[in-house]
Amino acid sequence: MVMKIKPIMAFLVMMNIALLSTPLAVEASEALPGCDEWCGKVHIPYPFGIKEGCYLNQNFSITCHKTGPPKAEAFLMHTNIRVMNISTNGELHVLRPIVRNCYSYGDDYLDMNETDLSVPTMYPLSRSKNKFITIGCNHVGLILGDDQGTNVESGCISVCTRRSSVVDGLCSGSGCCQLDIPKGLTNLSLAVGELLNYTEIRKFSPCGYAFIIEAKRFQFLSSYIDKFEEKEVEAVLSWGIRKELELACGLNARRNNSIFNGTHYRCHCLDGYEGNPYLPHGCQGKA
Repeated sequence: MVMKIKPIMAFLVMMNIALLSTPLAVEASEALPGCDEWCGKVHIPYPFGIKEGCYLNQNFSITCHKTGPPKAEAFLMHTNIRVMNISTNGELHVLRPIVRNCYSYGDDYLDMNETDLSVPTMYPLSRSKNKFITIGCNHVGLILGDDQGTNVESGCISVCTRRSSVVDGLCSGSGCCQLDIPKGLTNLSLAVGELLNYTEIRKFSPCGYAFIIEAKRFQFLSSYIDKFEEKEVEAVLSWGIRKELELACGLNARRNNSIFNGTHYRCHCLDGYEGNPYLPHGCQGKA
């Protein structure tokens, strides 16, 4: 019996050695050959790139600031817009500042505070992914923008006369209000200010806040009317490629021509394939 087991054991040992010596599959790069694919923790797929020759054109350039090893931060083109994530499905996740308006003892009335949140014209805010939020118990938040020469103004009012009326998870006007983003905005600013001079409300809601955030990232808490500590929040920009550039989609990819009212397009891998459709052989069969 012992002699019969030994050949089997030897066979299993050899199989284990063979499996361990088999090289692991290497994930295909989504950048052009010879180009950096990462800036810190941010993945940079083509048509974006860091160095000249690694991006489609200047509109897709990423500036990688190394603020101190090993930390590096990615910024869109040469702006101060910090990039958190880039996806080849046409989304760019970025950090955007929060507008705040806080009462200081002795102030009679707070004027509107306004902050510019403009983005490059080829990167409009995603209307389907973002929400405009205002937090406070005596505050109005406004979106002020320009859409191809037409002034756009929108906003919401957040009120509450007592702390107990504010409920976690509800953003419908009591301590928090929200609204959809007007379509196609790039040149815009946000503003927040007090509605009336109510000293009693200032005791439990001393500040008002306004910001644009990816909707799924925001869950209102009643404690936010006392203090909302975030300085920046993550929002989603949309991107596409102008039709006149005529960048061919890679093999096993198709083209969607209906982006930004038909002026731009995106590439997508065909069903059964995955990867970067902007590279010649970026779409590979799913395992």
